[in-house]
Amino acid sequence: MTSDRARKRAARERAAATGERYVVARRNLEVPPPGTPSVEPERPYPLIVRLLHDFTHRFPGVPKHADPAHIRAEHDARHKARAAEVKARHEARNAAARARHHRRAAVE
Repeated sequence: MTSDRARKRAARERAAATGERYVVARRNLEVPPPGTPSVEPERPYPLIVRLLHDFTHRFPGVPKHADPAHIRAEHDARHKARAAEVKARHEARNAAARARHHRRAAVE
């Protein structure tokens, strides 16, 4: 038996009026029209999770959330240090190759 007769009736009426298939009409009825504000929050956390999260930050010693700009600055600093390390290693390898080449050219 149908759990929601009104929804089924509305889908059949829409399918008859628009000429689309029943399944398509039913799906289109379930999707809100564009520009309609969403009833659900972006991050639908249960109330208890939000309350516990807010509550834990009231205690001393519980760290606050990291600032995204601070995280980005740390990432950039690590990236620059790694790039400098790789560049130094490549320059050393190239210098050694040049020295070998010059020794070989001097011997000939």
